Amino acid sequence: MRRGFLNPDLYDEEDLYTDLDDDDLYYQIIFSDFPAKKFHEVAETSSLPEQNFLKQTVPAVIRLETYDWVMANYDKSEFPYRSDRSHMVWLAKQQGFTVGEFNWCIQNTSRTCTCNIGSYIRQFETLGTTPSPGLARTFAWIQKHGSESWRETFLFSAAREFWTADPYWSGDEGYRLCFFTELTFEELLFLNTLIKWGERTGQWNGYIRLEKNAASGLYDTDVSASGHLEITLEREVKIPMKYIERVHWENNWSEEKIFQRGKLLHICVPKKFRRDVIHMGFTEEQVSEILEKYHKK
Repeated sequence: MRRGFLNPDLYDEEDLYTDLDDDDLYYQIIFSDFPAKKFHEVAETSSLPEQNFLKQTVPAVIRLETYDWVMANYDKSEFPYRSDRSHMVWLAKQQGFTVGEFNWCIQNTSRTCTCNIGSYIRQFETLGTTPSPGLARTFAWIQKHGSESWRETFLFSAAREFWTADPYWSGDEGYRLCFFTELTFEELLFLNTLIKWGERTGQWNGYIRLEKNAASGLYDTDVSASGHLEITLEREVKIPMKYIERVHWENNWSEEKIFQRGKLLHICVPKKFRRDVIHMGFTEEQVSEILEKYHKK
């Protein structure tokens, strides 16, 4: 159940919330061209306690735009994993690895991701070569911290995510690379308004930055199918706004700790958006408060 629209603690009048259709109200707002304006309309017509809603903390899924076609239509003939549309490849590069290193880990692991570092090193020795810098760094970490520490490396945790996100359980659009955090509902509306503005104007020079301990993984928000959602980030992740399809209030999750692992650190918006957003359902005070909270440290 989506906390908030059906949470009686947010209402000034007893039992008012029982007359509302939770998901219908939410989707009216989030898919609107102007989410904040639509929220104000819904709040007014449904007698919602507006400020209570805006300031509540909600579990948020940052869902990237282009799905991983390898995950949706997996076939071994499609290796190596090089799709320009793949955000798994984008994330690997941002974490300091090459496409080749990412593919090597996928091709040398399985669903169980049994990690035999000794065998991997002997494989390179037999070929008379040495591991590339990213692989060598990852191997050294596991050798130092023990065989189970592969879970703490980006390459092997991402490979495991690849193998455990079973296409059989996903919907028509397949899995998306998603990041999980907590936001206020007001901040969620702000980010979705920025996305809609980018779609209309074609100006995509904004971005957000997340802590490196933020949870991430392959997830289909439409049918709630996923991998283990345990990709280990070795660096903070900077996500261009043009990559984000929407920021979704998750209502099908029983384990809230996944949203509490990593925080949103920074929001960067184009100057023109900061001027325009005042006409999209936000006041200057609201915008200043949000951007001050997520000012680059």
